[in-house]
Amino acid sequence: MVPINSEDDLARWKRDYERYREMRSDRYLFYARAGQDNYLLIDLIDDPNAHAVWLPKYREYRLKLEHVADQFYHFGRIVDLQPGPTPGPG
Repeated sequence: MVPINSEDDLARWKRDYERYREMRSDRYLFYARAGQDNYLLIDLIDDPNAHAVWLPKYREYRLKLEHVADQFYHFGRIVDLQPGPTPGPG
């Protein structure tokens, strides 16, 4: 995704795009796929600090993501991602 919160990061991203280099940002998109064409967007963690999702303190959040994905994949159910601490801005 295009970094929108930093002019320097955006300029670097645009330079990389023009040179056909790898595009990257500090964002995570969590989704589940069920079947050939069924996708569920579970959550999008925006920058900064999206990579913090892998810290131990966010383990419960990751388990919630897994539960939502599991319900969609195995049963076609769309369940709410329960509120709780998530990484990201702020």
